[in-house]
Amino acid sequence: MMQVSLQRCRGFTLVELLVALTIVGLISGLLSNSLGFSLGTADRIEGRLQQAESLHQAKRAFRRQVQIATPLVVTSDSAESHIAFAANARELHFVAPLPGLDSGGLLHRISMNIDGESGRLVMSYEPFLPDKRDDSADSAATVLIEGFSSASFDYRDTLGPGRTEWQSEWRDPSRLPDIVRLSIEFEAEGDAAPVEFIVAIKATLPNRQGEI
Repeated sequence: MMQVSLQRCRGFTLVELLVALTIVGLISGLLSNSLGFSLGTADRIEGRLQQAESLHQAKRAFRRQVQIATPLVVTSDSAESHIAFAANARELHFVAPLPGLDSGGLLHRISMNIDGESGRLVMSYEPFLPDKRDDSADSAATVLIEGFSSASFDYRDTLGPGRTEWQSEWRDPSRLPDIVRLSIEFEAEGDAAPVEFIVAIKATLPNRQGEI
């Protein structure tokens, strides 16, 4: 009886211990990989949500500002009158009030510049003074969007016949474009469609024909 009890109470052999340790190591490795994958996925999802929220806020700011561009007539140094609006694929300059700013109806010079090297869209503004031509120390700037790989502005005229295509530069000094488009591309896996902000300028609404 005593011999049987001793055999039943014997400990693990070295082989059994090594097998157990190997199994525990495999389970730990699987759990670690699974946890790392879950954390990485969560970080990517959070990053995309933050980017989507930033784009939503930038779209609101861009739309709110561009849609109130003012068809203000100014006189150049050569005594020629033109609308205070200049724009191409990388830069957009116009005159407008600043929404939410109690400036007593004062207009501002608004500039939006695409910095392709840093992947940023920067908006700067300063009070509009007709006789002031140089840069102002009172100008302020804010980054609307950052982190993109490429971006460009386009402009559309829905009034002139045969002029409904998008233009990369606005050449009509007598009027504002009807619609402004900002196209943005981000580096992403797969074929990601560009993000587009399309804004109709309110000052052209009474004369606009056609649709966006």
